[in-house]
Amino acid sequence: MTCPVAPTRAFRVLSAACVTATALYLFTAPAAAQSVPGFTVSPYASVIDPIRLARGLNGELFVGRDPNPAGSITPFKVWRVAAGGSPVVEMGNTAISDPDVVALDVDGTISGTPGSLLVAGLISTTVGRISAIKPDGSVVTLFESNQWANIAAMSFDHAGRLVFIAVESDSIWVTTGRTPVVLVDLPGNADPLWMTIAADDSIYVSDAAGTVRIYASDGTLLNPLLVDFPSPVALSIAPGGPFGTDLHALERSSGKLFRVNAQGVATQIGQGFGSGIAVSDILFGPCGELYVAMNPTDQILVVNGPTCACGVVAGADLNGDGVVNAADLAALLGAWGTNNCSADLNGDGTVNAADLSILLGAWG
Repeated sequence: MTCPVAPTRAFRVLSAACVTATALYLFTAPAAAQSVPGFTVSPYASVIDPIRLARGLNGELFVGRDPNPAGSITPFKVWRVAAGGSPVVEMGNTAISDPDVVALDVDGTISGTPGSLLVAGLISTTVGRISAIKPDGSVVTLFESNQWANIAAMSFDHAGRLVFIAVESDSIWVTTGRTPVVLVDLPGNADPLWMTIAADDSIYVSDAAGTVRIYASDGTLLNPLLVDFPSPVALSIAPGGPFGTDLHALERSSGKLFRVNAQGVATQIGQGFGSGIAVSDILFGPCGELYVAMNPTDQILVVNGPTCACGVVAGADLNGDGVVNAADLAALLGAWGTNNCSADLNGDGTVNAADLSILLGAWG
């Protein structure tokens, strides 16, 4: 579905990518190369049509998909990107309508099957669906609704709840496996677009106007205006290491990356990440690396600091398939000489012979 040039309140139920796009801009080419002083920005994976990102348990990424950065409800299969950036494989036995948003149900609390991938998207302009891709590849429907039709982001908190934001309802929703319920309504026509959850389960939400608010896990408004950007921002909280533990925001209109401290002071730390709807999401990995999904260029970038945040990142089984073999060797060699945390097995800041030795020692 193509977005209207100037959306009205009556026509707000679009895909997450579409709503974000209609909020402001058409895509234009990056004005400058991606740059974060003191960090290395490099290609991580070639992924067709990447939208929202989610982390796995073994260094892999899960990636929602939409062929049109302005939004559509076309059925497609979502992606799994192995640790190290390859291989990139489609998931599920059948395509899912508008599979923009993903989250891994590690314990199976929502899907009933541990390790299932939850996928949210529209099935029409007024009805949304949350599906589950089971480990055997089967796809099942978990929830459908015309109340939260357009889910823009979802994530599990530390209490095991699935938390998500829905654009057309201007709300934050939660579920522990039963029918989702409203945790809190956002003020006015806020149009929430991105969300990230802190270590204390507080919920950071950014909207179409660029306002970032903070809510407690029970829905209490903690800060009605942490920071106000001139346009929408993708959000993620750093887990420690070279980026620290602050909130980070990538402003889509300018392609600039900001660090936001607890007082709401935004400091620019990077630039060149496209403009308009080039960036579809950002996400910190467990060891401090930052992933940036670039929809129009079919690319995921990784921003690494001089060292990893948590030493040994993944085991030698880089792609998480249960065996250390040639696929893991290829991923490690592909990251050779870089500071790619997912392949830096000894956490010394460089992928080199020491990491190769660890991998070969675990072969088979």
